[in-house]
Amino acid sequence: MKIISTLFQLIFCSSIFAQCNNVLSFEGDDDYVTFNSLAAPMSLAPDFTVEFWMKADLNNNTSSPRVGLFSINPGVGNNTFLITMGGSGSTQDGRIVLVDDPTGFDLTSPQVVGDNVCHHVAYVRTGSIGTLFIDGGLAGSHVADYVLTSTDRYSIGQEWDNTIPSDFYNGNMDELRIWTTARTQSQIQSTMNTELTGTLPPGLLAYYDFNQGIPSGSNNTEFSAIE
Repeated sequence: MKIISTLFQLIFCSSIFAQCNNVLSFEGDDDYVTFNSLAAPMSLAPDFTVEFWMKADLNNNTSSPRVGLFSINPGVGNNTFLITMGGSGSTQDGRIVLVDDPTGFDLTSPQVVGDNVCHHVAYVRTGSIGTLFIDGGLAGSHVADYVLTSTDRYSIGQEWDNTIPSDFYNGNMDELRIWTTARTQSQIQSTMNTELTGTLPPGLLAYYDFNQGIPSGSNNTEFSAIE
């Protein structure tokens, strides 16, 4: 069990996300969460899956060409692998954009997710192939050229420009799950609409349901996470 300190607002919701109690709300200015303890186990995983629910406005951040949702950055330098959303005014406005160094923008989803509607996003790496799923449906795939290391920095709500946090996300996030296995499309579909309870599935490295804290309050306290 890992305790993560945050500076965010939890919002109670009755139907924003399936089966949720609270969501993590980012305000788009300086909010983000780091999970750097994931770096060592993830560097040993040839296959992995990242999935989460999100709800974002189309005009998410007028100052950035993209906003960081789930980011893996090296200890210094630019990017390792990013799941981002195109910012307002960009050609990728409101769409999921995968950034894979050294190749840069590797995949842009055909679906718009920045539409003030809840969407489930899942990314699966199987060997050298990365596959994106949105709302349980296939959104595209790419050649995954990036290499994960034990010194990478993991975060949600932004991405690092060298040592400076940037490209802040304005919206909600819930049910963040990180697996050291390549989940199949049917496996993703079978659990995306429910919280994980009881005996947790094998391969689940970290699970953040964001149900701790005070709904509609400023939570600079703690969230517990299975890790």
